[in-house]
Amino acid sequence: MKNYLIPSLVGGLIIFFAQTLSWTVLNLHMPAQSYTSKQDTITRFLQQQLEKPGGYLIPSAPVGTSMDENMKLAKDWEGRPQIMIQYHEGFSMSGSKMGLNMFRSFASSVLMVGLFCWLLLQWKERTFFKCWVAALAVGMIVYIQIPYSTFIWYKIFDNRAFLIDCMLGWALCGAWLGWWFTKKVPVPA
Repeated sequence: MKNYLIPSLVGGLIIFFAQTLSWTVLNLHMPAQSYTSKQDTITRFLQQQLEKPGGYLIPSAPVGTSMDENMKLAKDWEGRPQIMIQYHEGFSMSGSKMGLNMFRSFASSVLMVGLFCWLLLQWKERTFFKCWVAALAVGMIVYIQIPYSTFIWYKIFDNRAFLIDCMLGWALCGAWLGWWFTKKVPVPA
């Protein structure tokens, strides 16, 4: 059990702290959270225009629109602004909500690292370098799967920050796991 629990908890903590630093002290995601002095005006306008919470992409067409109509819409909007809106009705950073979100983030990091630890424990030959490079590969897979694929289509403004998040967090976690699995956990016979 300790072969999974300790490396998963410590590795999850490493990933969690790396992400926390990225979003707070280092502020790497600021390009996707820019301030506008018109935020009150924009908020009032959106409250009047949007029917319900959700993600909105402009331009887009109603569900069921034919491919020909979609292509015409795309042609008509060529060169005009593209807008993505994530609309939530109630903002809350109360202590309980913040605490729950932090717990969920940490727990998901532990689970993610735990799954990776399970893979490492399947290897008959483990070296520090192999574990570390495997962790870097996981970081790159995580980055390519969501942030980079999203960037390809929607040009998110914090794409570089997500790359740093994935690679730095997994590089540090991989160094920890490389040490742990070569010093503390015997290789299966």
